[in-house]
Amino acid sequence: MDGEIKLIEGEEFYDRRTAKVVVAERLRDQILRGEIEPGTKLRQAEIAKRFGLSITPVREAITMLQAEGLVIVNPHRAAVVFRASVREVSEYYEIRENLESLAVAKAIPRMDAPRLEYLQQLIDKMRQADGKEWHDLNDEFHHSLYEPSDNKQLCDMIVNIRNSSSPYFHMFLERHSDRFSDHRADDEHQAILDACKEGDIETAKSQVAAHLLRSAQELVRLFEEFEST
Repeated sequence: MDGEIKLIEGEEFYDRRTAKVVVAERLRDQILRGEIEPGTKLRQAEIAKRFGLSITPVREAITMLQAEGLVIVNPHRAAVVFRASVREVSEYYEIRENLESLAVAKAIPRMDAPRLEYLQQLIDKMRQADGKEWHDLNDEFHHSLYEPSDNKQLCDMIVNIRNSSSPYFHMFLERHSDRFSDHRADDEHQAILDACKEGDIETAKSQVAAHLLRSAQELVRLFEEFEST
């Protein structure tokens, strides 16, 4: 394996659940940082040996990473670190633009004052956050923004496509955190919310589309820079 799995000195595993979580965390961190390169095969026996574990918790850890989209398991059961694609980034965000614009249009007529206040609180928290905390708040903002649409199928589709595209965002956030520190996204969230407060569906739709377009362009640019190095 190209990247060595790093252990924490004195680290102990108290049960199988703890073991799989720790292994998943260690692999996830190294994948996102690029220390384990895209296309690398994750050899379960080798990883188990490094951690002093049996194969079972390692297999479970890889299954967790597969669910996050960071690892692809092919029909022959070989686990491979996913390889980012500019085309996939563009396709994901094109789908998201259409789904999320529709969702906010359906949600606005059903938004009440407590919902709008909660969304404002999330934006305020995001302005003070970074890294994983910001990403979690961002997920909650978008989920809470579309939930009033009262269309479970639509919301589920959005969650699925956001989950599919999240490895790209995580990877580049980890490697280029300085590029996400100006909080432009928070200003865009505020513009979306302001349109919702005004009940302006068309403006909200256009703000959602502009927000996703800029995000896609930024990720594509960062990915192209990474590929050229």
